[in-house]
Amino acid sequence: MKKTRLSLALHTLDSNSVSQDYTQWCLPTGVKARLGKGRISDVLNPPEIAYAPDGKLIAVVSAIGIWIYNAQTAKELSLLTGHSADVTTASFSPDGSVLASAGGDNAICFWNVLTGTHVHTLKEHACRINNVVFSPSGSLLASAGDDNAICLWDVQRSEIIRTLTGHTDRVNYVAFSPDESTLSSSSWDATARLWDVPTGTSLHVLTEHTYAVSRVSFSPDGKTLASSSMDKTIRLWDVETGESFRTITGHTGRITNVLFSPDGEFLVSAAMDFDTDLRVWNARIGSLHQILKGHTRKVSSLAFSPDGKTLASTSRNTTIRLWDVQTGTHLKTLRGHAKLVYTAVFSPDGKTLVSGSSDGTLLFWDLTSDSAD
Repeated sequence: MKKTRLSLALHTLDSNSVSQDYTQWCLPTGVKARLGKGRISDVLNPPEIAYAPDGKLIAVVSAIGIWIYNAQTAKELSLLTGHSADVTTASFSPDGSVLASAGGDNAICFWNVLTGTHVHTLKEHACRINNVVFSPSGSLLASAGDDNAICLWDVQRSEIIRTLTGHTDRVNYVAFSPDESTLSSSSWDATARLWDVPTGTSLHVLTEHTYAVSRVSFSPDGKTLASSSMDKTIRLWDVETGESFRTITGHTGRITNVLFSPDGEFLVSAAMDFDTDLRVWNARIGSLHQILKGHTRKVSSLAFSPDGKTLASTSRNTTIRLWDVQTGTHLKTLRGHAKLVYTAVFSPDGKTLVSGSSDGTLLFWDLTSDSAD
């Protein structure tokens, strides 16, 4: 397995930036050079690494800003600085023209991807922002925060449309339905919610969990919502009625993540508390399809390949594992990181996997190579 090693960094995409030494970019007053690029953010669910939709750029969230890389050459292009606290999440718009970032300074920044310049700062949240996500059309952005609120933003006008309230504890994740008519949210108040996007009306409060809801995921057809919880269960909900029609159990630890496969056939879940096994479920009937064994530490991230055939998982050690989703076969273990691996993402064409670790190192893995590292 071929790999390219990087350490994190960025600047604006002006005519000189590519030729400049990134150790000189965006330095505080009186500082001569930067050694290192900042720790990759360690967050529960949002992506710390994001591919642009066309696969040409990669955004990496770090303690000092957002690094932008050329995905083909693995070269630093820009370091986006402007947040006054740690950045927790970043997301590309569906057309790849805008990058949204958010973090501990309660602000959302919009960046022009072509020029690498700051466009707007949006401030409405009163506390740390945990997650930002664009709607499928790219016209809206939803943000979730520790202030128990969800904000909907008009991307073109960079204006807030409405604030959705009702959760009584921090909101950790939001997701749009595929037709973007519905928004779902998960919260530490042990509920998930379904919202009508055009009006901001609360459609359903999903109350069957008994502890914090860690993640929500829409099925590809938008008819089913899966929610995972620290109560060690996964629930499947009818989006139209808000009724829970199935409870899935089997994990021995608190569940941190649940994700539909791109074809909607499977759900994959991961937990904590020494529960290091991944579980693959039949998404239609909720039965256990496969148990994926091999990790020795808590699983930190999950990602499906674009064709849905391969699952990548990272855990709190130095390895990444690749699995055949249908058969449960362990395909490869990718080794090369020296520190804890936080996250991994597939390129849009599925030929490359990018992984990031706690020391700020990125590895680019060539998945077309037959050899395992």
